[in-house]
Amino acid sequence: DALFLDKADGGYFAAEEGASDIIIRLKDDHDGAEPSSNSISAMNLLRLHKLTNNKKYKTQAEKIFEIFHLRLTQIPVSMSALTEAYLFYRQDGPVLLLNTSHPDHKEFITELHSKYLPFLTCLTPEVGQEVSGHLAGANLTPSSKGLLIKSDQDEKVSVNSLEDVLQNL
Repeated sequence: DALFLDKADGGYFAAEEGASDIIIRLKDDHDGAEPSSNSISAMNLLRLHKLTNNKKYKTQAEKIFEIFHLRLTQIPVSMSALTEAYLFYRQDGPVLLLNTSHPDHKEFITELHSKYLPFLTCLTPEVGQEVSGHLAGANLTPSSKGLLIKSDQDEKVSVNSLEDVLQNL
């Protein structure tokens, strides 16, 4: 944020403030072979908000959507990564805490990676590590491979297979 954030209007510049070789600081607004810095930043901010429940991150992502609203609604194909970030924002999918102490956890993670699950956020706490913040109290049972926490934080479902995850999304 210190180098690239536009503190006045939101969004991120492509060059740092005060760079001597830059005449004008631009904000990327096209996702080509590489996604723009604003598209990546929006998704990262939304994931940070989901994991920490810090409203600052969500607000910064919302400012990016506001800045690029016109282009996003008129030509969404030019901003495919920002479109995906916006869908992630609107979908508000669950968080999956993975049980790394379960003997089959690596196979379970491989199975999860075999599917396209763009609205699922996975978190792999270290064995014995307490989960803090708004996810605190989401304790994994030793026998389950994971714990799916819905967006309202009230519903927690133990999962042991990819089918369990898919049925509870």
